[in-house]
Amino acid sequence: MNREHIKAIELVKEKYYRPYIITVIVLVGTLVALAGADDSVKQLLLILIILCFVGLIIFRIIDYLSNKQKHEQKSLTLVNETKVCCANNLGFMFYQLLREELKGLSKKRKFREVIRLGNAISRILWLNMEYESRVQIGHIVHDATVMENDEEARIRLLVDDIGWTNLFIGKKEFGIKNLQEGIELAEKGNYHFYASKGIRHMANVIMLFEKGNPNLVKQYLDRVTPHIDRMTDGDDKIESILSYNYSMTEYLIYSGDITKALENSLQNKEAYSNVKDFDRLCKVFAQLGRIYYLNNDYAKAKEYFLRGVSLSEKQNRLDSIIKCYMGLVVCYYYDKHTPNLSEVSEYISCCEMLFNNKIFMLDWEDINPHCSFYPVSFCKSNLQSSVGSILSTTYFLGRKGAGFSFRVS
Repeated sequence: MNREHIKAIELVKEKYYRPYIITVIVLVGTLVALAGADDSVKQLLLILIILCFVGLIIFRIIDYLSNKQKHEQKSLTLVNETKVCCANNLGFMFYQLLREELKGLSKKRKFREVIRLGNAISRILWLNMEYESRVQIGHIVHDATVMENDEEARIRLLVDDIGWTNLFIGKKEFGIKNLQEGIELAEKGNYHFYASKGIRHMANVIMLFEKGNPNLVKQYLDRVTPHIDRMTDGDDKIESILSYNYSMTEYLIYSGDITKALENSLQNKEAYSNVKDFDRLCKVFAQLGRIYYLNNDYAKAKEYFLRGVSLSEKQNRLDSIIKCYMGLVVCYYYDKHTPNLSEVSEYISCCEMLFNNKIFMLDWEDINPHCSFYPVSFCKSNLQSSVGSILSTTYFLGRKGAGFSFRVS
């Protein structure tokens, strides 16, 4: 931490403790001045001073509790507003106002409130594919964690908001740099939950951007288990174990062991169901759909993609909804027994509506086609609706080392 950050933190502390320091000085000064006064006057003044001092402490406690409740209510309101805005396509304006609000709080040195509000909406931004906003807000919150000297919150941001998320807006090198810094700090500070998460992200980076390097992926995943073993929080440990198993399934797909991948993924489906983590069960359905697709079992693939759509809609997971719809598009396109272009067109239309004209900014040409299928581009022509919209969608399929593109009118 540089001198400016340390100085800023000291100023914040000075501002908070100043009333207490002044009160103590006044109290001591008064007691010294009363040394020669009558006992009765001395006792009366002493009682008054003590009452004032106790009153100040009580005021501070009430003020703290009041502000805490206000901040918690503000966080809850912000979360609800974020969900509404994501659902009603009001994101751009809302996130712009939110960024300005957080910047204003930072200027007032209310760094703890910035961290609290930023953490409250981080996952919502991720699930609703608001990657740009998550990164921009993440940088503001990250600066606040530095000023507040909150190492754990800073590590979380380096691993997720300004690490992993940066890969989804085309800032691959910057995202990897932040990820590696977050992992280093987490391992040094024994933040095992974030260390394991960051290492899993690095394994996924290899699977996304490098072709045919399963040994390196396995090396990263082998580093995860010691951190899981050392976790003490039960919920964190369960989440980390299940996430590790999900990443192991991705590794098996990446290395071409589809049979073992299917076995792992089915086990993970049961595990997520047992702990009632339906939010993450959505991505397991999408993963199972992809595995069955790679195994040429299009009927089963469609079944799980449809289950994924249904559950993802209930959980408001836009990212999983789109993956499942794309999976359905691919299945209907390749299933020669039921070549149904009307179904393809319907699912593409659903994707178009959900994408809301967003364009993934990743350098998709660098992505390994064996890993999973995601949209390379997703765009709509400017033809009038009476003519019918023509959609052009490109996918990486995860087999045969190549993607395909097609048009449906």
